[in-house]
Amino acid sequence: MYPQRYMGSQDVSWTITVPWGKYVSLTFLDLDVEGDPADDICYASLVIYNGGSARYSPVLGTYCGHQTPTEPIVSRWRRVLVHLNAHHLHTGSKFRFQYQAIDTRGELGVTQTASDSNCTYVVTLNSSSTYIRHPGFPSRPANGLNCEWLVQAQHHERIYIALFYDLEESSSCQFDFIIVYDGKCRN
Repeated sequence: MYPQRYMGSQDVSWTITVPWGKYVSLTFLDLDVEGDPADDICYASLVIYNGGSARYSPVLGTYCGHQTPTEPIVSRWRRVLVHLNAHHLHTGSKFRFQYQAIDTRGELGVTQTASDSNCTYVVTLNSSSTYIRHPGFPSRPANGLNCEWLVQAQHHERIYIALFYDLEESSSCQFDFIIVYDGKCRN
């Protein structure tokens, strides 16, 4: 459609997925999403989500106006969702970007190895953030993989968990699932 403008009421999404072990780097080439930056009003918005869901994925950025971002937007997962929400258009909106799959940024987190399908790890946090990944990452997890991680911090510290995952879909989570417990007990 580019370089034509999206006219009228639009609610459109695009999902970008790159191979396992890669991140998405998205660079705007043109951005003209209807808004009035002088009055800080957006009549339309272009939202980039770090994942495939507008409901559950964190927002990487929300854009409107005519100022094209100069820095690339880099996901922390292999999938991003681009969502144009335009319900009060007067002059229309247009945008253009390019994307590429880039190597994960070397964020190794906890080194893990497992010789069979059952694995148990104890992770003691000694930095402000770390990444916990399944054995064999960035490849897909092996079928039947059943891992447990006990994440520990100092007594006075709290643990914040942000999950970035791409699980096999099923109606009752019969194939892949993640359970998080608060404390050492499983209840």
